[in-house]
Amino acid sequence: PSFACFLFAGGLVLLWMRTGVAWNRCEAARPDFKVLEWNTAHGGTGWPGIVTAIRRQNADLVGLVEADAHLPSPEEFWKEQFPEYSVSAPGRGLVLLIKGDILRIGLEEFGEKSRLAAAETSLGGEPLRVVLVDLEANPLSRRKRLLERVEAVVAVPFAGPTLVLGDFNTPGDSVWFEGLRRDYSETLEEAGTGLLATWPVPLPLLGLDHIWVSKDLAPLCSGKRSGWRSDHAQVWSELSFASKRIHHPAVADGGEPPRPAPHGIGTQRRRRQ
Repeated sequence: PSFACFLFAGGLVLLWMRTGVAWNRCEAARPDFKVLEWNTAHGGTGWPGIVTAIRRQNADLVGLVEADAHLPSPEEFWKEQFPEYSVSAPGRGLVLLIKGDILRIGLEEFGEKSRLAAAETSLGGEPLRVVLVDLEANPLSRRKRLLERVEAVVAVPFAGPTLVLGDFNTPGDSVWFEGLRRDYSETLEEAGTGLLATWPVPLPLLGLDHIWVSKDLAPLCSGKRSGWRSDHAQVWSELSFASKRIHHPAVADGGEPPRPAPHGIGTQRRRRQ
């Protein structure tokens, strides 16, 4: 038994060593809005406590996965809890809250148990497309096809920035993210500090939850928050619209706006197949 425990512990250490890590300093600039992503694990620990944990983040946009509260009317539940937000619960546990307007939203199911909701919204007077994702957890599923479907959705032209967030059930260093990386950046990698793993809490080993932003959104500061309310950590990011950053005094003088200063060795990750 002791030898088996040793092997198990050694396997956990090896897995932990493969977990990405980022070292960035938050930018001093004031963000335009804050985003929160969270898999709420079907409310297994109680919805009142989950609502409180969401409120503590004071985010302008919240994307929830496995948030199928009070079926068959989860949207009414979330509207009652967050009356200051526009709320949409298009189905399959996906919920979008925004301190702006949701102009249209559509649910798409694909693979065996994967789904996404693509929404056109307005936040602070700016157009913003939001794609909320929940990919199936089956490790035998063809990740390439699932992520190609996400890429196809965000490839549709849109007159504004795009935000892609959710539980991808895929580590950020997977080779199957390379297509998305061509036009998007992962906010924890770009502006976070510490381990990138988000699951399982309390000892996260894999980074399954992500916030990806198009090039016309700038991550200023990002992080995660763990607790006992879910087996997934909350992921948050403070962002600015690039269209507003061009008016920064440094840019007016011909320079570049300030970016998060590297601290230590930067982001470390290895590609996974």
